[in-house]
Amino acid sequence: MSDIGVHSNVYQRVRDYGQLIDEVLVRLRSAASSPSDPPRRRLGELLVGLQAGSPPNLQTAWLGMLIGGTDPATRSELARVGRALLSASIDSNVIDQLEKLAGRLEERRTEALTKMRGIRT
Repeated sequence: MSDIGVHSNVYQRVRDYGQLIDEVLVRLRSAASSPSDPPRRRLGELLVGLQAGSPPNLQTAWLGMLIGGTDPATRSELARVGRALLSASIDSNVIDQLEKLAGRLEERRTEALTKMRGIRT
């Protein structure tokens, strides 16, 4: 795969995860969310999966790689957020952590776009 193909793939995956997080955040803020909502459940499962020694699936492995979640404390915090999403107990800290995660993904998306255009970061 060419460099542009690799960066394009990274860009697409970051965009997809970003859209998922944005959708969950919008629904949480509007109080129109429940643990049974498919996007919320999917995001919760992805985040909980980050804490596993070996990611349970490719989507979780990609997310871990994209956010640089190799730090055990980071993985533990994101898993806590994931468990909260899978339950009914959402507090402002969960929303704050999701916003930080969205910010990290936006940085990665910008990096990938820059590399696709051939500009060094």
